[in-house]
Amino acid sequence: MKTSRKLTLTVFLYLIVLFINISIFRGESAPIYSWIITLFLLGLITVPISSNIFNGFFDHGYIFSKTISITICSMLFFWLSSLKLIRFTSINCIITVIVVALLVYGLLLIRGKHHINIGISGLYNVLKYELAFATILTFLLWIKGYNPSAYGTERFMDYGFMQSMMLTEYFPVEDFWFSGTSLNYYYLGQYIAVFLTKLSFTKVCYSYNLMLMSLCTIAMIQAYSIIRFLLLERLDSKRAKLGSIFGGILGSLSLCVMGNMHYVIYRFIMPLSNRYLNTDFDEELIGENFWFPRSTRYIGYYPETNDKTIHEFPSYSFVLGDLHAHVINIVFVLTLIAILIAYAHKMKDKKQRLDYDNFLLLRIINPTVLLIGLFLGLFQGSNYWDYPIYLLISITVLFFVNLRVYYFCKIPLVITLLQGVIIAGISKIVILPFSMNFEKMASILRLADNHSPVYKLIILWGFHFTACIIGLVLIVIDYRKEKKEYYGRHVIRAFDAFMHQISISDFIIFILSLCAMGLILTPEFVYIKDIYEAGYARSNTMFKLTYQGYIIFSLCVPYFITKMIFSTEGRIRKIIGIIFLILTLLQCGYFATSVKLYMGNVFDFDNFKGINAQYYLYHDDAFMDDVGAIEYINDNIKEKSTILEANGLSYTNYNRISVNTGMPTLLGWHTHEWLWKDNLDLVDTRSEDIKTIYTTQDDSLRQLLIDTYDIEYIYIGSCEFEMYNTEYSTLMLDKLLELGDIVYSNQNSYLIKL
Repeated sequence: MKTSRKLTLTVFLYLIVLFINISIFRGESAPIYSWIITLFLLGLITVPISSNIFNGFFDHGYIFSKTISITICSMLFFWLSSLKLIRFTSINCIITVIVVALLVYGLLLIRGKHHINIGISGLYNVLKYELAFATILTFLLWIKGYNPSAYGTERFMDYGFMQSMMLTEYFPVEDFWFSGTSLNYYYLGQYIAVFLTKLSFTKVCYSYNLMLMSLCTIAMIQAYSIIRFLLLERLDSKRAKLGSIFGGILGSLSLCVMGNMHYVIYRFIMPLSNRYLNTDFDEELIGENFWFPRSTRYIGYYPETNDKTIHEFPSYSFVLGDLHAHVINIVFVLTLIAILIAYAHKMKDKKQRLDYDNFLLLRIINPTVLLIGLFLGLFQGSNYWDYPIYLLISITVLFFVNLRVYYFCKIPLVITLLQGVIIAGISKIVILPFSMNFEKMASILRLADNHSPVYKLIILWGFHFTACIIGLVLIVIDYRKEKKEYYGRHVIRAFDAFMHQISISDFIIFILSLCAMGLILTPEFVYIKDIYEAGYARSNTMFKLTYQGYIIFSLCVPYFITKMIFSTEGRIRKIIGIIFLILTLLQCGYFATSVKLYMGNVFDFDNFKGINAQYYLYHDDAFMDDVGAIEYINDNIKEKSTILEANGLSYTNYNRISVNTGMPTLLGWHTHEWLWKDNLDLVDTRSEDIKTIYTTQDDSLRQLLIDTYDIEYIYIGSCEFEMYNTEYSTLMLDKLLELGDIVYSNQNSYLIKL
């Protein structure tokens, strides 16, 4: 089919998707369209950059232009606003984007070079990815529409971050759960979500779910692009196109849909074992009683031990709906990996060079190094654990790439060291406005006293390890068949030959596989100490490291499976590949099971709720008395004002006023603020002061505390009555109502302006 016909068909299908969007979401389709258009325009801004970086990719890396553009524009704005040069408004966000676009295309014109695939073929390439984006996003939003509420787990907190930042004029962000202080949390991910919210002129109640599902959509397309590119370079020419498409789709599913073998074993194998082998597995944990979060809380649970851990993965995150740091960073992590792959591919044909005239320009200061520094800078403010992980991975890849170019001598080491220094320096400069107002919460490295039971590690990671180990062995076998020289026991010369004769795709996957396995095994030996020491010492370390390990495995395993299935080396490889394919597809059932358990029947449109993240406010009796006050504050109080409300424990309904209005309050969830401030006494003091304001009979003491914390409003509702009107204390309602004007009230709640 000619490209022009493909383009026409793509446009037609795109219009159909937009029509389906209207028919499903009806009145909520406008913010969806605005969001899609915003991301589309952002992607176009940095097409010259992505086309240059990914010029070896079959699609010129178009999908990565979105994340590159978002990173450049948002970080530039963050710098300008932190310097108090511009306020955080929609118009200023648009101006910043326009400036970046003018700079990018202006430099392109000055250089007189074109790195863009212009014409019908280029337009078709763009539109087919936009069609894929719109189609997948619509599908995911339809599923999300059966449980859209940003309520439960840490969604409450994430939503509050976004609401608070919508009211922010300049950075750093105020801690809306600890008024009068800066937010000591890795909030740049939520900031980017708010940046896009302001750019698209949407509301947080819609952009929360739009951002979450867009992350899943972009991640799926990114995985497809990366794996297909790698396979096109490695597979036999007759099988390359079909095999690469197959592998790309499998990679998308592995990253965003697949669970782990815990699901397969506990959902299917154990029930069959009970039925046919007369075993006695706990019926409350298996089969129809399987509950999807258990696959992320297995080590330390069932049976319960004093070593409780977390081992989540992307599909769980997307179903659960937490717009958290590790989730937002997925698309930026994949972009960094793609940049490293593109650089390695670009350098594969370079011969030994000792041209010192171009030494600095070509080998040290280049677009790849600059972009790596930019993304690693972002990681320090979005999900800090990703910074050391991907700094190490970046340096490792760069070092081995330099070895391929310069062979074994001092030059690769010197170049890599200089590149590492520049990357680290750029990353520190990029994040400077954030880091100047931030104190690290945990930094003590300790040896692990607890270790995971081997059988549980095998259940969780045996599939990935086995697939990668077999894949790595096959790479070595293939190398030994194809190599031209044999160096016997001369290790360095043999390794040098291996480095230069292995294909670039196998080379990259080889490194990534070893890194992924290292990330999984590291928490078995060391961990970072934080406030969760008692019983949860390894929890956060395992969570952050294995999450990235899973992401990297999601690129490596589909690559190996596809190579085995499309191999020309005989039946054994194909059989092994098909076995792993079947296991992959079984694990993909995790997503369907989770959706059914968490969203309900997504084919019953009567239960469709839409994409408004505040749906629960209007349909949950627990918030019946608070909705009116929240609406009053959002409609009538335009500037940030400290509103006193009762604080509670984490993952509760407390602090619902600050979450849904973005207004600062004295204290939010107790454990979270303890972690962020790393000062339990400070948090406890505020907690006691809040109780005193609500319960003391001493009017002068109450007024002193109100003045000390600069409180402008006091809210009294169901949570306040529950917390302070008990047998141990009495909420002084009459005295509180006399403190100022009652600007809002119903039968059970009051908002008092002091």
